[in-house]
Amino acid sequence: MNSQYNLPESLQDIHVLLTASSSQARAASLFSSIPPERIGLEGEYDYDGLAKRVASAIEQQFSERETQHVRVLQRGAVVVLESKEGKVAYADLLQMAGIAMAMDGAVGVEVNATTVFPPYSSQLVCALPLACA
Repeated sequence: MNSQYNLPESLQDIHVLLTASSSQARAASLFSSIPPERIGLEGEYDYDGLAKRVASAIEQQFSERETQHVRVLQRGAVVVLESKEGKVAYADLLQMAGIAMAMDGAVGVEVNATTVFPPYSSQLVCALPLACA
């Protein structure tokens, strides 16, 4: 390095400087953004953020009576909807699954141990027992 102006003396010195700064930038960007499935209700980091956002959206769409027997969980970026058999109508569960799949960060939905992946389609309707009968 040229000591008077702190300029690199060779192409190799330039490469070392660029590599160091780009790896620092990559590391900074890696830790400066929150994965979409970990974003909470207020935009903060929340390990269960996706489940909380889905639960909030479902509570806005349905009455308390319709949601009291539904648990919303998450496993990574997969939303898990659990309900007691016979307590929640299949049509309501399908609508709740649609809400979950539309949520930013969701890559899939599991309804009562049946895995459903986006996009929302008629296959979802037939994935649940008795829904196509």
